[in-house]
Amino acid sequence: MPDADPTTPGVIAEASNFIPTDRGYAPDFSMATSQRFPVTLPARVFSADSTFLDNGSPLCLFGTATNLYVADGATLTLRSRAAPYATINAGTEWRFATFMTASGTFVMASNALNDMQVTSNASTTNFADLAGAPRANTICVQRNFVIGAQFFTGAWPYQDGWWCCGQENHTTWTPDIATQAARGRLTVTPGAIIRLVAFQDSVIAFKFASMYRGFYSGPTDNTWSFPLLSKSIGLISHDAVAEADGVLYWMGTAGFYRYAGAQIERISGSPWATAKTLIRGLNTVRCVWDPVRRVVRWYVGSPALEDGKTYGFTYHVDTGRWGTFLDNSNCAFSIPIDRVPTIDGYDQFVIDPIEWTTFSPVGVIDSTTNALMTYSGPPAASSFTTGDIGDDDAVTGMMRARVRFLSAPTTATITHYHRMQLGDALTTGETATRTDGKYDISHASRWHRLKFLQTGNYEVSGFRVLPARAGNR
Repeated sequence: MPDADPTTPGVIAEASNFIPTDRGYAPDFSMATSQRFPVTLPARVFSADSTFLDNGSPLCLFGTATNLYVADGATLTLRSRAAPYATINAGTEWRFATFMTASGTFVMASNALNDMQVTSNASTTNFADLAGAPRANTICVQRNFVIGAQFFTGAWPYQDGWWCCGQENHTTWTPDIATQAARGRLTVTPGAIIRLVAFQDSVIAFKFASMYRGFYSGPTDNTWSFPLLSKSIGLISHDAVAEADGVLYWMGTAGFYRYAGAQIERISGSPWATAKTLIRGLNTVRCVWDPVRRVVRWYVGSPALEDGKTYGFTYHVDTGRWGTFLDNSNCAFSIPIDRVPTIDGYDQFVIDPIEWTTFSPVGVIDSTTNALMTYSGPPAASSFTTGDIGDDDAVTGMMRARVRFLSAPTTATITHYHRMQLGDALTTGETATRTDGKYDISHASRWHRLKFLQTGNYEVSGFRVLPARAGNR
């Protein structure tokens, strides 16, 4: 809880590569080449998604600045139309959607700078222009409709506008009550529609500072009605929202939120104040559900940061605890059926064949190599740092610390920091190695902080410190 009072008993004030589990915390796995899709893109990937063919075969979809690609296993194929696309950039990325009809499964690709694209078989057939469709900067599929929103040009040049095709007919876009193709604008609150999300049997339309919930209203003039859901809570960027176990989680402009269909909840205890200082552009914020680790991952920092890393925060949906990770990605998305390590029912990290054929883990694009990776490599070094332990008046000697490891790390050390006044700079003290399950240190001060640094796989459920009273002042 980096935003909490650092003197809160038991608080973890800082952490690195340290994410929550059902029983405590563990280091995150590092990025490694995808087992199912070992492909490398020829250019920076601005957006990615995954889908399934009619025969159940999974595919990954990628959008670069000028092209569309498909990964079918280890095969990467250019699937762009013959004519060149207008170059997209951050904020006008390709968006993908899969539209299933009685006549087949169609994959759609859309952005505000190019004609909407469609392919009847992404594994074998290139994308082509979808005649009559608008250039939408966000797209979703719900109740047998393709719905787009945020238009810059064309017959409906409204960034607060939405447009749906005919029911079960992605080739029909002319508004007509007979086909139920329709369009409209969301003008109760100002601003553009940033994202459309198919949620339950409705559509959530996010603006920057408000949100609507759209319901299918049948063969009427509008087909969809969008009552206002909140006039003050919105979405910070297109990819900052994900669904986990039937609940939407997202980052807004004033915190982290969740919505299960009744009331919007602001997630308390979130690292919002810390997270917002890391954002280097609203389009860099991404959110992905990781069902193996049971965490929602938010990628809040850009690879353009000084250390070249992307900073992220994790929220464990079962325990309500927060964690943090650091990787070298510039794009993240849900990837179907890939092999990942996980924690078994006891205390070891294993690769369970049942897990990797059941779950859909997270795919990330390495910002240096443009290779598709997953969190399946050995954990890098990780650490967690206590808050300030002590008293404004009493001087204590920090003597010993213990960590309860449910599975032991490869190495474990501690660094002691101290200061006499809160608000003063911390002074770095001694470093000690874990011996006989404990760390022995010795220094007197009013306030102490302890940084525990580990390598290897492990799981930790708690820590304990032993300060001895040294006097009052």
